[in-house]
Amino acid sequence: MKKFISIKMIILYFIIIISVIIIPKIIDNKLSYLSIGDSYAKGINSYGIEEYSYSDFLRDKLKEYNKLKDYTNYSYNEITIKDLTNEIDKIQNNDLKLQKKLLKRLIQDADIITLSIGLNDIKYYLSLEENMNNKKINNILKKVENDYSELIKEIRKYYSKKIYVIEYPITMTNDYYLLVLIKRFNNFLRNNKEVISIQVNDLEEDKYKYFNNQNSNHYNRKGYELISNKIYKMIEKG
Repeated sequence: MKKFISIKMIILYFIIIISVIIIPKIIDNKLSYLSIGDSYAKGINSYGIEEYSYSDFLRDKLKEYNKLKDYTNYSYNEITIKDLTNEIDKIQNNDLKLQKKLLKRLIQDADIITLSIGLNDIKYYLSLEENMNNKKINNILKKVENDYSELIKEIRKYYSKKIYVIEYPITMTNDYYLLVLIKRFNNFLRNNKEVISIQVNDLEEDKYKYFNNQNSNHYNRKGYELISNKIYKMIEKG
């Protein structure tokens, strides 16, 4: 009888060790992934239809390697940089369920953040101008860069880890001024020390593989998957 009780005690002891020490460590090693952004983060394809985004592919990859704790995709097609900044600044609500949905709370809880934002701003400011010239291009870029810097500053109030930002493609852009602005904005992202820029040059070299519609600068499924692979490699580098 005593032997039976001692065996039960040993089993109970191991269960406690597993539940108190081992399981929490496994959970702590998993990552909360937050994707923030526009139609690229949402996965809009070359025909304007929501499909699998780079965020979804990255989520699946983290899940496959047992690294995913939870995933939130906070993206809207027409969202601008200032829209996002305002979302972060929203006043906290006393309702705990609503608090969990607030972007500020999501940022605080995140281990990985990916961000694609800025193209809607460029297009908006460009639409306000007539008789474009280099001076106007510089003014638009300055506005977008200032707004972007303010957004990153706001994110940094609640998040100190790496922010992976996705550059924009220029392959399917026929508008000369839009092309120039996207190129310069991508260059701004690459030189921004607060973020890690995910470059997309190689996708543009084989545009018929990664873009289905020549009238759209949104990727197809293969394009989004390749971007997710790029992000994952950067995460693995640490």
